[in-house]
Amino acid sequence: MARKNLSQNGYNSRIENINCDVRHLPFKSNHFDLIVSDSTLDHFGDRREIAVSLSELYRVLAPGGTLIVTMDNKANITEPLFRLWIKLCLSPFFIGDTYNIKQLKTELARTGFLVVGETAIIHNPRYFTKVFIKILRWIHRNRFERFIGRILDQFDGLETKRTRYLTAQFIAVKAKKP
Repeated sequence: MARKNLSQNGYNSRIENINCDVRHLPFKSNHFDLIVSDSTLDHFGDRREIAVSLSELYRVLAPGGTLIVTMDNKANITEPLFRLWIKLCLSPFFIGDTYNIKQLKTELARTGFLVVGETAIIHNPRYFTKVFIKILRWIHRNRFERFIGRILDQFDGLETKRTRYLTAQFIAVKAKKP
């Protein structure tokens, strides 16, 4: 799918696609200046696999390189409903364990990373919001788009609040390899 998307957007000759396991990367040590892990590490069976993955990402990141990690936010107030949804096998894919922001920063530091930034992202209650938007679009496809945008903007404003780690669906951390 990635190759198809890249080809459709004119990138087919400039980007190489490699499918591999993040716990055993086929790259030499100190190879990359930037690595982005976008909500991938929270799909393992347990936290030990997350720790192994972070160690492997550390290995292939060059000194001074940057790692950006996002993952599901264990501290989100809707997390118990999310875990029930998973337990009832309603998720179309496997979703594993995750961290809260403090746990992720601790694990990154334990691995050797220096955390230089953190935030909480996507503050709308995803399932309720999806249903609400679907209903509005069913009523009238284009009529409510500005309204939907304003509602989502209001939710995004929660990122600046002290409670952001309770409302965010995801956490994000920027870390450096010394």
